[in-house]
Amino acid sequence: MLSTLLPLRSVLPAIRPALIKTLLTLSGIHPGKGMVVVRFYNQPDQFLQTVYVQKTQLASQSTLNVTAELPAGTYAVAAFQDLDGNGELNTNWLRIPTEPVGFGNNFRPRMNKPTFDECAVAVTEHHNALVIALY
Repeated sequence: MLSTLLPLRSVLPAIRPALIKTLLTLSGIHPGKGMVVVRFYNQPDQFLQTVYVQKTQLASQSTLNVTAELPAGTYAVAAFQDLDGNGELNTNWLRIPTEPVGFGNNFRPRMNKPTFDECAVAVTEHHNALVIALY
């Protein structure tokens, strides 16, 4: 008789963490030129490689609000304005961005690529609004 019972996990729905509506305000946008791409990363060793959540919005104003629903946690944030519509951040031969870019904590790297920790922000029920200025 026990063999006819379904395993417990097949009966119960998967438990998912609660999602927090996170508001990101971006400034420094060139209105009417391309799209703004916002990428959230949740794995330090995959920063700037494997995107956890991506949001794309038409660059219609110099300041935009972008929302994302995320579980509570720590995320590194990178945003850029894709002026030419190729879906990637363009850089020069020194790998310096040639399109407007910004990072969590408004971090501005000097000579190296930014790290996860430098761009990391905590998203909690009580801390769910972020501001990034593209430069």
